[in-house]
Amino acid sequence: IGVIVGHNYASGRYLLPAILPLAILGAERLSRRALIVGVLPWFALAGASSVAEQRQAQAAVDVVAQLTAAEPTPGLFTGEWTARWALSRAGWRFVSPGAALPPGALYAEPLHSSPAARPPGLAPVAVFESPDRFPLRINDPERGVGLHAETLGALPLGLGLGPLERLTLYEAP
Repeated sequence: IGVIVGHNYASGRYLLPAILPLAILGAERLSRRALIVGVLPWFALAGASSVAEQRQAQAAVDVVAQLTAAEPTPGLFTGEWTARWALSRAGWRFVSPGAALPPGALYAEPLHSSPAARPPGLAPVAVFESPDRFPLRINDPERGVGLHAETLGALPLGLGLGPLERLTLYEAP
């Protein structure tokens, strides 16, 4: 109850310890048919969420590949999850929020991969978009969707039509 009502966070890992006791209690009180009817939508939602998560991660890898093909010299970046992993592997260096950027530095910022506040005065250089437009979203701050962080949005899942990830390359003044 505390996780659902008091802690505004969508991660299922907080509910994991309650799954087995709730399943046992539910199985004792429900008929076999009611259990099957009740479980099928959850299986469909779990499968769709897993696909959305994988496609979101691949979209981050795709925009980083576009970036590194266009700009082989590594720069600085913000972002988390797969975007952070892919940018780090490509030689780009993570910059903590609020850190000063050297003049002329390149700065990459993914839109849906939890970017920090953008340093002031940056000039956009290029935009890279994922070709994937899968409609189920797990991270889309523009639509209030944030499966991994309530700061991105209150909804754990949502629908969208644009690219799964967009990465903007900036240059520091």
